[in-house]
Amino acid sequence: MAEQVRLRRHSATDLFRLMRNPDAAAAVRGDLMGMLERTRQREARLDEFASSLPRLTERDLAALGQSDSTCPICLTSLLALLAEEEMALAMDSPAHPVEELGVTRLAQTCGHIFCRKELSTSLAVTRVIPTPTHG
Repeated sequence: MAEQVRLRRHSATDLFRLMRNPDAAAAVRGDLMGMLERTRQREARLDEFASSLPRLTERDLAALGQSDSTCPICLTSLLALLAEEEMALAMDSPAHPVEELGVTRLAQTCGHIFCRKELSTSLAVTRVIPTPTHG
């Protein structure tokens, strides 16, 4: 059975030990490749989730009684976010990716309304759906 080397820090000594122990180097390489693959799968799931969320319109916001509301993350007016989306889609080169523009609702979970950009960022960084902190 190959000796397992547990690296506490990335240092020149650790690199030297790995270079001298091909089994340990292979194990570390395998661990890194596994982490990379899990990260790619997680990002794909997050992208799929974000792209499946509905794009709300002014009419949707009015029907939900949310026309005067703000995004609970960035506190930007939802109507201003819709105007930004409309302007960006009319341009040839919007400032943000198209999938991050506009407003969405987490209808299948909590029902909260967020701007798509902040929701995407929050999901990518924290891996959890954000919870509004104000009423």
